[in-house]
Amino acid sequence: KGIKLLATAGAYQNGNNERIIGTAIKDLPRDSYFILTNSFDINWIDTKTGIMNSAFSYNKLLNNVKASLSRLGVKYVDIFTQPFAASRESVLNEPVMRAMEALKKEGLTRFIGIATHRNEPEAVRAAADSGIHDIIMTSYNFLKINRKELDEAIRHAVKAGTGIIAMKTMAG
Repeated sequence: KGIKLLATAGAYQNGNNERIIGTAIKDLPRDSYFILTNSFDINWIDTKTGIMNSAFSYNKLLNNVKASLSRLGVKYVDIFTQPFAASRESVLNEPVMRAMEALKKEGLTRFIGIATHRNEPEAVRAAADSGIHDIIMTSYNFLKINRKELDEAIRHAVKAGTGIIAMKTMAG
C-alpha cells in the first residue's frame, strides 16, 4: 500500500540493478510504482564536488538514458536525478541543466532533480533556486552534523515548491 519508489542507477552493478528491477515490474501496471534513476557515467563526475568534466555531453547522456529505459523495460522514468550534486556550481551547471530539461521535454522522465550526499544544504538551496528541479533526494538522518542547516535548506526548497526525498535515513 502507498507509493512504491524504486530508486536505482545505471551505474549500480553495471546496469544489472536496473535489469533486476525491470524483471520485477514487468507484469505490474505502470501506475503502481515510481522509478527513480540516473544514467550519468561516473567517469564524467568528480564525485566529491559533483562537477562534471568535459566528457559529459547531452548525446552521451541520452544514449545512457535509452539504455536505462531498455534495462528497466519502460518508456519513461518518473524521476531522473543528477547524482553527486555537492555544490551550487555542480547543481547550476548549464549543460547539465539543459540536458535534464530536454529529457523531461522529450518525455523520457516526468520529473527531474538532484541527489546529494555531501554539502547538502548548499546543493539543496541551489536546486530550489534553479527553477527547473522538481525534486531533491538528500541524505538525511539523526547523525547528520549539519542537520540544522539542512532543515533550513529543506524548508527553503519546500517553500519554492520542490519535493524532498530522504535517503540514507537509517545512517548505515
